[in-house]
Amino acid sequence: MSANGGTPVQVTRPDSAHGVTGHRFPVLLPDGRHFLFVSVPFGLDNKGGLCVGSLDGGPTREIGRVESGVVWQAPDWLITTRNAALVAWRFDFHALKMVGDPATIGDPLVGSQYSGGPVVSASAGGTLTFLTRQETPARLEWYDLYAGHPMGTPPLAAGPYTTVNLSPDDRRAIVSEQSEPTRSDIVLVELDRGVTSRLTQAPDNADYAVWSNDGTRVTYVEGASGTVRVRSLIDGSTRAFLADDHAFKRVYGWTPDDRAVLYGRLDAATKWDVWLLPVDGSPPQPCLRSPANELAAQISSDGRWLKYTSDESGATEACVVPFKAPGLKYQVTIGGGDGAFSFDARRFYYALVKDPRAVWAAEVRTQPAFSLGPAKVVFHIPGDQVNWALARDERRILRLVPAEKPAPQAATILENWPAAIRKP
Repeated sequence: MSANGGTPVQVTRPDSAHGVTGHRFPVLLPDGRHFLFVSVPFGLDNKGGLCVGSLDGGPTREIGRVESGVVWQAPDWLITTRNAALVAWRFDFHALKMVGDPATIGDPLVGSQYSGGPVVSASAGGTLTFLTRQETPARLEWYDLYAGHPMGTPPLAAGPYTTVNLSPDDRRAIVSEQSEPTRSDIVLVELDRGVTSRLTQAPDNADYAVWSNDGTRVTYVEGASGTVRVRSLIDGSTRAFLADDHAFKRVYGWTPDDRAVLYGRLDAATKWDVWLLPVDGSPPQPCLRSPANELAAQISSDGRWLKYTSDESGATEACVVPFKAPGLKYQVTIGGGDGAFSFDARRFYYALVKDPRAVWAAEVRTQPAFSLGPAKVVFHIPGDQVNWALARDERRILRLVPAEKPAPQAATILENWPAAIRKP
């Protein structure tokens, strides 16, 4: 697009026939005509395609595979990551190709996996700045929401855990474990004994999973491919769904009868939508699809209502509509927030952006249409946990808390970085 304004001109076209859904984070090269960008989604190698294109809209081509976006550093360096560590790679911008092997210049970084975004910033004068990865182990802890104090710790050693989800009987949990800097696994935990079973193995890469209502299966999205997988906890078998659909996805839950999985899908035209995936092999069906982002969906346990968040009004608000039936949308929050149905679908819990630790509860009314009764604050979520899950009694949470005091987050500024290059 001209700096003076005008009509934008498309210069790349993602190859959807080969599973490419987006081109991201362009970097203009010194000739002022060519640029680099990253194609997504990432492949089974946990990398995206580093591609070169031209402003005249000519053909693009892949010249390498990268874990994150790149930044250009004069005279002929590209800065990116390998195995989550910061590396510098020689680049011949006349031949438009990488030269030799990358050299390591920094420790593991904080970065958004699979987004294709760069994790470092470079100045024209040769200074780099980046955030380094902090490895703070976490442990499980029961917490009484109404009394406001811990209730005991399951016998599980602290580890690099990031999310937790309780089984329907509160006797087991699935936690995500940061197994490597660029991948994580789903781990099943027996809470009374602390016995663990790893449910995923490389090259699978999943950071969140949800239980079926009967507690016999879990489902998750394989991060690199976008495949939805359903794992049986009875015989250990795994079924794969949507393997040919490489769009970004996230799983939310199951229908009350466990016949379908509720999931989110990112669409180039309609942003995040809510879909239903039957596990009998039938085609997926859209539930919510509009120009706004619809996220964080949940079906009430009686199967009547679908809760989700929408940014249609500008702020992200919790909303409820009838599930698989016509009806009006009911907006729960005002000014931003999210919520969820109680396990028996008789109450609705929600929190507001202006005070996210205060949890409100209101009675669900269904006549003549969905609405909520007067709400009141019923408890406060403590602010010192990594992640948490609500128990069935709706009085306790199982939470992940730091096992040691986290180090303060800091930015590293690296000057004269070529002098610090060390061979991998």
